[in-house]
Amino acid sequence: MSPQDPSISATPSRLPPHVVRVSPPPVLVVSAGLILFAILSVVGAGLLLVCMGLLTAGLAAPVGLGLLVLAAALGVWQARRVRRARERHRAWIEQLRAEGVDPLAIELAERWRDTAGISFETALNVLARHPPTEPARSHVVCFGNLKVPEVGELFFEPEIITPTRYFGWRLVVIPVACVIIALWLLQRLGVISILPPIRLGSLGYVLGMAVAVGGAWLWRAAIRPTYIRLAPGIIQIVQYRYGRSRPTIRSYPLDGRTTAFVWGSARGKNRVAQRLNLVRGDACEKIDLAHLPKDDPARERVWHALLSGAPIPRLSDEELVG
Repeated sequence: MSPQDPSISATPSRLPPHVVRVSPPPVLVVSAGLILFAILSVVGAGLLLVCMGLLTAGLAAPVGLGLLVLAAALGVWQARRVRRARERHRAWIEQLRAEGVDPLAIELAERWRDTAGISFETALNVLARHPPTEPARSHVVCFGNLKVPEVGELFFEPEIITPTRYFGWRLVVIPVACVIIALWLLQRLGVISILPPIRLGSLGYVLGMAVAVGGAWLWRAAIRPTYIRLAPGIIQIVQYRYGRSRPTIRSYPLDGRTTAFVWGSARGKNRVAQRLNLVRGDACEKIDLAHLPKDDPARERVWHALLSGAPIPRLSDEELVG
């Protein structure tokens, strides 16, 4: 969608988005998958010991029985914990209703019961069943402990998030991996011998992360240069391709037909946004914000772009700024 599309040109009468705050429940239940993992781990460990011959045949049956008793006890304990947590969750929902909290926020909070949180698909389904506002306003749904600023009709010049800025601190892993590989090669060639032997297998996580981050950065910075453009009431993904004079632009104006989901932390005091999902019709965009430095102005600009009630400016469909 081009920014010159008249459907996204703003007028002074454009209403600011409707902000829906979904606070984390007072008690978060551990996901059922973790319980099953714990049970299977205990049973699997016992079977593994038997198979390895660490236990005699005479002890195999008592040990197996003990593992089953332990798993059953764990299941009963967890079931009681889940029941108490759900009782507190229902009481919390009733309290929200009594306080007159936004019905959409309550409907979403009802589905937030465990540490797995609310999935993006679940949030979309809830919003689809909820009656739209009259007149139409975009929704900015905020999950978790988020510090949502008051923006008003703030106007600002377009802000550009470059690929390098987008990946932020994660790029540090690339030079670290390069140093590790260089030292390993020098050791293999016999150039240096004063350091302890470097085993790449034990550093597989660091090297794998470097490959993943480096590949993603190379794609967004060189192969398909991709930028995020922020302006009052609109977020755009601007992507360039070789052989084309004009970039491909995916626009998400907050004009009533775009929904934004902002995800924060469910626990602790970290109140900055971790992830942003933008939905407009069949188009969807995911923007990771977790790796941006906390003091990066882009974090604040994302909020300004989402919440500003100022008219949406006309942005160039050929240049990043202009």
